[in-house]
Amino acid sequence: MYGSPNLPLAPKDQLDTLKSRELSESVRKLEDLTAQGQALNRELERLQGAGLESARATDRDAIAKAAMAGKPLPERGDAEAKVEAEIARLTRQSSGLAEAVNEQRANLVDLVERLRPKLQSHLEQRLADERKQVEAALDELERAQSRVSVTLGLTAWARDWPTRGFKPVSGGYVFGLSSRNDDPTPRDQVIAAIRQSIYPQPPKPVYLTTPKPEPQAVNQ
Repeated sequence: MYGSPNLPLAPKDQLDTLKSRELSESVRKLEDLTAQGQALNRELERLQGAGLESARATDRDAIAKAAMAGKPLPERGDAEAKVEAEIARLTRQSSGLAEAVNEQRANLVDLVERLRPKLQSHLEQRLADERKQVEAALDELERAQSRVSVTLGLTAWARDWPTRGFKPVSGGYVFGLSSRNDDPTPRDQVIAAIRQSIYPQPPKPVYLTTPKPEPQAVNQ
């Protein structure tokens, strides 16, 4: 009752990065209502199963004691009546909470629709900034690897001079990343692949409901 239909929400810690208090509070309210409903339903299921069985056993014991004492037999057990009254109360609450969950779910859908332009603008700018950070990190990686190549060349020169002249030591291959032929992958290909990976094709849109087909023209 409380988990269907599920809304494909992003994880809470990721939603919080959107810095929309209104959105965070709406999601939290839906989660709280859902949790209340699930806890209530678990208790309801317990009462309808083991709770009623235990109450009926208690009432049977009371009837047996009354019979052994020669007293009038109870027409209805008090324990079972109490459990049934509690079941009726929780059933009413469960129905009300389910309605509240559905209403809050609809409110959240409407809220996201209203905030969508603002969220998309924020995320597009954030994505551009993060891509710049990756590009800058890759540029620095290339410069750092070039410095390592020079330092390796100087190290060999200092060790072997005058029999060896200075020449930068190539770090042009990634030996821990092999191709299909088990050859080491050129470093520039690895960096280029990483650069390309931050510009993936966006996923196709997903609709909660199937869009209606456009009406077809009727030939006269």
